[in-house]
Amino acid sequence: MYISVMFITYMAAAFIALLGIGLILLLISSRDEKSDKAQYRSVMSFAFIVFAQCGLYFFFYFRDMVIGNYVVVMPLRIADYAICGAVYYFWIRVIDALGEHKTKNNNIMAIMTGVFMGVPGIIATSLFMDEYYCFEKISEGRAFLAVEAVCVGITIIVTSKLTLDFVRNSVNLLKKIYIPVGSIALMIWSIQQIFIDGSLYMGVYKSAWVTGNVDTTGAVMFVCGLATFIYLFRADFSPRFYMGNAKAEEGNNLELTAEQHGLTVRELEVLRLVYKGKNNPEIADELCISRNTVKKHMQSIYEKTGTASRMELAYLINMKNNERS
Repeated sequence: MYISVMFITYMAAAFIALLGIGLILLLISSRDEKSDKAQYRSVMSFAFIVFAQCGLYFFFYFRDMVIGNYVVVMPLRIADYAICGAVYYFWIRVIDALGEHKTKNNNIMAIMTGVFMGVPGIIATSLFMDEYYCFEKISEGRAFLAVEAVCVGITIIVTSKLTLDFVRNSVNLLKKIYIPVGSIALMIWSIQQIFIDGSLYMGVYKSAWVTGNVDTTGAVMFVCGLATFIYLFRADFSPRFYMGNAKAEEGNNLELTAEQHGLTVRELEVLRLVYKGKNNPEIADELCISRNTVKKHMQSIYEKTGTASRMELAYLINMKNNERS
């Protein structure tokens, strides 16, 4: 039963990743904005690497359970570690592409996490491991396990920080759900891999397929692929190709306005209430802030959007609806 579940998760993860790739290609072909296409390419690269991860592990399943061959040649072991590093690299690139404030630091973080998650394993499997992912000397295996634990710890800290910063600065609700879901899933996967690798590095080969050891890879890749597909469908595909209800369109237009003009999360909250027709005292009461603070937010919103009145703000938001329809 357990083996069947793992087989199904890898198949489902690969399938949903392909659906995401197809959806992205459709969106790219229907968009003219370079900024949108750059975001789609980042997400598509991540979807491709998720598909590659599932494909490789499905091959391992076929080799172990069908052929009965547990030998893993060096090129496949190198590909295994390289893809693990690439998963994190492209995920950090997704966080950067969808974020409100893009910096060179995020590019550095992406490279760093990719290196930490991939390069040490590539070096170890090239120089010290045998064809079963085992170290000939237990002392070497323990040392490398400690190195891996440190690298995973640093990667989790970096990913957590970038995710928290993203959530604090993002005004788009779908993005604020999508990014944490993907980050948490990948961090759980990284931690669990330490325990699986520990049994290998101690000199005893234990295939998860054979022993029934819990392996979250398929489930994590499925969650990441499904989250990506839902985000793309809800945020871009559905509003573009289907008619949504008025309330959903209103929320999308407000978030789109906030994103394009660099409004903060608090300014978006104020903008929502302004669009509903509330005055400054009512906004102050609902947000539990002073009327003077509301005035400052309104001045900032006017400056960033290039408007001078609430009527112009409403017109600007409604124009987004016309552009999307």
